[in-house]
Amino acid sequence: MCAEGAICALMIREDVPPGEHRRLGKAWGDLRVARRLLVLAAALEGMSREAAARMRGWTAGRFGIG
Repeated sequence: MCAEGAICALMIREDVPPGEHRRLGKAWGDLRVARRLLVLAAALEGMSREAAARMRGWTAGRFGIG
């Protein structure tokens, strides 16, 4: 559990394969949701969460990392 006001990293569910995240991301109408799905796919494929977030121009805090 995180302290009040702290950003907590969340576990990424692994029951949906990266390819499905990519497929949904490409088909999704909302660009923000699509980007999040593509970042999740990259993280599931082995990219660090921080690198995946930076790939989309996000800071680590925006993706809930550390």
